[in-house]
Amino acid sequence: MFKSNYDRARKAIPPCRRECAPRKYNSKWRKKENIELIKKAVNAYKKNSDLTKAAEILGVKTETLRGYICTPTHPIYKYFLPHKPAFDRVKHFEEIRHMGRLKIIEHKQSCKDAGLDYKSYFSHLKQTCPDKRATTQEIKSLNESINYLIDTKKPEQELKVLREKLRLAKQFFRSQRY
Repeated sequence: MFKSNYDRARKAIPPCRRECAPRKYNSKWRKKENIELIKKAVNAYKKNSDLTKAAEILGVKTETLRGYICTPTHPIYKYFLPHKPAFDRVKHFEEIRHMGRLKIIEHKQSCKDAGLDYKSYFSHLKQTCPDKRATTQEIKSLNESINYLIDTKKPEQELKVLREKLRLAKQFFRSQRY
């Protein structure tokens, strides 16, 4: 029977080579020096209940550390988990989830204080942007307005409102079907 060069080449390659075998992943948080850093961060967190200082000690962002603490499979989780006999795990997760949402809530409130009305802007988008092309034009005009405000050095509050409108317009663009 006639075999092509491709078939011969495929037979020459063994089905499972050693180089392709999966390696066991060792997390950097399981090294001795990093475990010492974790313990220092936990002590700093216990003293003043501030995650930012603990994150600085570990060399990660505060949001990243919150994510590590939220994930039970992460090696850092067990160090930050309070070792109290009457520990309520559900309440612990709710507190962490609330801490993660706190920045978003503060940002939305500051945009409302600066003069952005979310409901009226969404109704404006629904009325003026029936398709993706019109939404693209709205996004372009918002970008031009932002660049103009940056060039003229207007107050940060106006920029914040326009940037939030741009984010909402992009979100609206993604939600459009056609």
